[in-house]
Amino acid sequence: GGLHLLDVTNPAAITLQQTFSLGNDAAWACEVIGNRLLVANGRHGLSVVDISGAPVVTATLALPGLANDLLLDAGGTVAVVALGPGGLATVDVSDPDQPLLLDVAPTAGNVFSIGRMNDLVVAGAYPRLEAYDISDPSAITLAGWDYTAIWAMGADIEDDGAGGLLIVAD
Repeated sequence: GGLHLLDVTNPAAITLQQTFSLGNDAAWACEVIGNRLLVANGRHGLSVVDISGAPVVTATLALPGLANDLLLDAGGTVAVVALGPGGLATVDVSDPDQPLLLDVAPTAGNVFSIGRMNDLVVAGAYPRLEAYDISDPSAITLAGWDYTAIWAMGADIEDDGAGGLLIVAD
């Protein structure tokens, strides 16, 4: 039903500073851009909250599906949003108070978690792990996929430091 703003200055003594209601909305995931918080807000799409003082919603963007995870591109100007059954979306957030939908790509199944490395986004899309090229965020491209043993409910990707990639789908 909202956000819990925490002071993590001292990790041994994290304190709740305040809560901020998003009404009946569901805050699934968030990313910070300056003094703005981007919120994957379930069936209500993307919400932008100014956190420079008392939190206030400054923008919303309706999206198809269920906005449940998001991440930023390397430049911090494009948000990639997992949309459950709605696929994967890219949103221009260069001006966070005026988010602009760039593209939506269908996926093989519900996407609930995504990971990014450079211009590659991986998504657990139920029957398979999918990889998308977002080098042109206005044209999301399926780069590859593979079936998973059960249900890929999430995904992440990292450089293993030895020239290879570690990709996880659960």
